[in-house]
Amino acid sequence: MNTQNTLKIYEKKEGYQFFFIRKELHPMFDGLSTFSLVCSDGKHYEDLEISKSGKVLRYFIFANDFFKEHPLLQKHEEIPFSVDKVKGIVRIDL
Repeated sequence: MNTQNTLKIYEKKEGYQFFFIRKELHPMFDGLSTFSLVCSDGKHYEDLEISKSGKVLRYFIFANDFFKEHPLLQKHEEIPFSVDKVKGIVRIDL
C-alpha cells in the first residue's frame, strides 16, 4: 500500500482513537477546520474537527464514533484517503 496517501490510526490508553496526519500531508488539510468524513461504503460522519497540537505542528482527526460504528476500520492501521477542500470532505477508500 502507498503510505504517502494514508492516515495512520492511533489509540490512546484511555481508548480514544484518532487518525494521525503525517507532516508531508498537512498541506492537503490547510483551510479545513471542520469537515465530513465519508467512507467508500456510504457511511458519513459530519462535523469532525482537525486538532493541531504541539510545538511541532501535528494534525489529528479525532473520530471515536467513526471507529465504533465502523468495525472494518479496526482491522487496518493505514487508511487510504483523499481530500476535497471545496466540499469539506475527507474520503476514506476501503
